[in-house]
Amino acid sequence: MSFLSIPRTYGNIRRATQIAVILTRHGFGHLIGQLRISDSIPGLSKLRLAIKREGAGAPLEVPTPKRLAQLFEELGPTFIKLGQLLATRPDLIPPAYVEELTRLQDKVEPFAPELAIAKIEKAFHGQLDDFFSNFEDTPVASGSIGQVHRAKLKDGSPVVVKVKRPNSDSRIREDLDIILWLADRMEKHLPEIRPMRPKNICEEFSRCIRRELDFVSEASYTAKFADNFKDDDSIVIPRVHWDLVSHDVMVVEEITGTPFSNFGALPSLPAERKRLADSLGTIFMHQFFISGLFHADPHPGNIFLLADGRIALLDFGQVGHVSLELRQQLAMSLMAISSGDFDTVADIYAEIGDIDEIADMRRFRSEMADLIDRYYGVPIEKMDLAQLFEELISLTRNHGLMLPRNLVLLGKSIVTVVSVAQQLDPGFRIDKVAQPFIKRIFRKHFDPRDMIKNSPFSIYHFLSDLKRLPRDMKEILKKVRTGRLRVIFHHEALEDLAARIDHSSSRLSLAMVLAAIIVGSALILSGSGLGTSALPLLGETRLAYLLAIIGFGLAVITGFVLIWSIIRSNKK
Repeated sequence: MSFLSIPRTYGNIRRATQIAVILTRHGFGHLIGQLRISDSIPGLSKLRLAIKREGAGAPLEVPTPKRLAQLFEELGPTFIKLGQLLATRPDLIPPAYVEELTRLQDKVEPFAPELAIAKIEKAFHGQLDDFFSNFEDTPVASGSIGQVHRAKLKDGSPVVVKVKRPNSDSRIREDLDIILWLADRMEKHLPEIRPMRPKNICEEFSRCIRRELDFVSEASYTAKFADNFKDDDSIVIPRVHWDLVSHDVMVVEEITGTPFSNFGALPSLPAERKRLADSLGTIFMHQFFISGLFHADPHPGNIFLLADGRIALLDFGQVGHVSLELRQQLAMSLMAISSGDFDTVADIYAEIGDIDEIADMRRFRSEMADLIDRYYGVPIEKMDLAQLFEELISLTRNHGLMLPRNLVLLGKSIVTVVSVAQQLDPGFRIDKVAQPFIKRIFRKHFDPRDMIKNSPFSIYHFLSDLKRLPRDMKEILKKVRTGRLRVIFHHEALEDLAARIDHSSSRLSLAMVLAAIIVGSALILSGSGLGTSALPLLGETRLAYLLAIIGFGLAVITGFVLIWSIIRSNKK
């Protein structure tokens, strides 16, 4: 992707220049040359002067992961969110980076309540008093995308109002254009980073943050969770007020209770704590194995205990999806573990993930077997699930296996939920809670009724492919016979080589034009008999003389520019 392929607004050019300067400030200035950023950004001289002013940048004795976190923090909200997403991908980046990036927090001052009110009134085409009997000016939370205010509807119902930050859309989209451009250059020019799939990560990040920018999407997920648990009296999901939802504003029911983060305020009776732990585990197992839609950020601040003993889940800005196929694969891997069939576990993980072509599958199976064998037979209450998850992720990363983001989110979500449940009840057994759901998945997978129900679709796809096969084979053979069969070979490094050849040929053409101008000017001078004479007085001779002088002048100036350009490119 060229810089020219993204919108070339003044804002994009200025922001790209600013990013290059900040990279230098934090000790990543070498990337500017490696990624050839300066070749693509207009205003090259200003960029170089700005980088020169920054000097060598951050002291290199500061660890690289810490400098990267500081870099994201200075680059602002979009990059902070990118860092937070990277922190959820321990399968792709080393633990030291995950640890530093996990600490990134949105440090954004709240915006004026007048701006929030103006957004609300514009979104719903009316005055604030038309919708709320009371609206608290002071926000209860503020982030890079929006902030939250308490309010009461006209009927007195307490609600929370999430309002998007002014101009956040344009700034984030501007940053996303540049992030995707940088990721593309990283894959082309930094072979050591290529295994991390920067383009995949940044495209995934772009989809996630664009979804976060749309409050209708978040409201939709909130409503879906409510629908998934409509028959479960043990859980409460905030009700969405759809008549007060727009792209920029979202109004949902306010939930009051005790957050699980306030551990000391939770019930102290062991029996009640056990009930809460089991109830919490059941709620999340239902999400993982039945509904397939799960809360991807279940930290204790997003889980509340209500006065009547029910559990409430809040904030559905981050959600994950588990397809039926993935749920069945997970259930099969758990059965294989219980049977000691470690090869099957390794095969399932390789099938789930995107494994590098050069990966050593035999070694991967062996190391997977060693990992599972170390934990096999250990009572679940004695098992450190966080450590197991970290080791499993490390194993997949070392073998170039890229797991689906939703699977990694699911693993982190399980670890978080088990940690909270075990705080409530040290004897909490996640395997006991999960067992009925895993059995249900197996029954569904092997249920003849489901097989019969889905068989028409499977048969349709199979017969369609079979029907097209003779025609496709005939077309291939026809191309072979007529010599029209083409094999397209793509080499990643050749694109840059072609660009350099094109650049060099342009210089060569310019040099030839310069030579022609010099020769032509010399011929004009000699043909006019002006070699040693005084300044001519005749009009035609004067014109020839002026043309020759102008030609020489242009040749000299352009020649200096060409020489300077060659010297600069050789320094890179």
